[in-house]
Amino acid sequence: SPPCFQTRHVFAAAMALPPKRSEHCSAAFALIFSLGVGLNQALLQGLISHSPELEGTLTDVISGKIVQVAASGTNVYVIGSSDSLAVVDVSNIGSPRVAGVLKSSDLRYAAGLAVSGNYVYVVTGSKHTLAVVDVSDATKPVLAGVFKDSINLRWPVAVAASGNYVYVTGMGNKKLTVVDVSNAANPVLVGAFRDAYYHNTAMLLSGNYLFLSGRRHTLAIVDVSSAANPVLVGTIEDTNLVGSQVMAASENYVYIASSGSNTLSVVDVSNAAEPVLAGLLHDSTNLNNPGSAVVFGKYVYVMGGSSDKLAFVDVSNPSSPVLAGVVQDLTSWSGAHAMAVFENYVCVATVGSRTQQTLVVLSLPTTTTTTGTTTTTTS
Repeated sequence: SPPCFQTRHVFAAAMALPPKRSEHCSAAFALIFSLGVGLNQALLQGLISHSPELEGTLTDVISGKIVQVAASGTNVYVIGSSDSLAVVDVSNIGSPRVAGVLKSSDLRYAAGLAVSGNYVYVVTGSKHTLAVVDVSDATKPVLAGVFKDSINLRWPVAVAASGNYVYVTGMGNKKLTVVDVSNAANPVLVGAFRDAYYHNTAMLLSGNYLFLSGRRHTLAIVDVSSAANPVLVGTIEDTNLVGSQVMAASENYVYIASSGSNTLSVVDVSNAAEPVLAGLLHDSTNLNNPGSAVVFGKYVYVMGGSSDKLAFVDVSNPSSPVLAGVVQDLTSWSGAHAMAVFENYVCVATVGSRTQQTLVVLSLPTTTTTTGTTTTTTS
């Protein structure tokens, strides 16, 4: 049966909504919500059928350079390059605040995170670690368990979680590592499955399918209905997928933004065993070195890590994706590399410098819904 993309918020990485200044926080982070603060409005007007709106700012959310963010409900979870995880309460979107912070050496060099239920799962690079953080009390996040494996978690870059299982891929090996986290205090290796297609930089989990895209200009589809025995069911290879970095999904399609070709590829995955390239949009100006992609309604939003632009691509006709508009702010959006969508907002994380980072939150039409998103950053 075809992969089923559930209509729910799937956040696999983006950046955070920072609140007030605190002694825990040294990296300046800003969250902006209300059209007019540094945005190039001329690019907005006349190019897209709806106008994003911004609404406020926040600074100093976490120590070190912010790496990724994931969101669930009214909380946004932020990891940094140092040793911290922050929980940001966005129940009042005009006044987000840091609810709690966890500092631990097991979070140092964080590379990715995923959220499932009351837990946040963080993978770290050189420490080859999966950390399990209990966030049931947002004001007091607690390190519940740690799984270390220098062989099977070598340089992890992508993580996904569902139920009792966490899936990890990395650049240090060609493995899909599955960890049982049913006992949060004692995560257990289920298996590490080796395949050339598992050398990835981006991963998206939806239903029983795991979508993997990476360096080998491929998209691999893995059936994880049996977590102890994941099965590679379909692949597609295409030169337009070279350097694939980010993915998003909606209904029967996966959207892949590739740094090697500056292309957004639309892949039909209605038949998981035989994915088909349905459409392409090549744009070296507006899709240059994409850092993140999300789907909302008929649009795919792609943030260019080098172009400092947010491109809006209309994918209502999958065989002919069309650039619908561009938002750009050369000052505030420098080095944008992560993005997430929740409710009717798109959050764009940027890095102006090591000490000045910004999260831009753009409101989107409430008549559309989101079904899937993933973000992976590489150095």
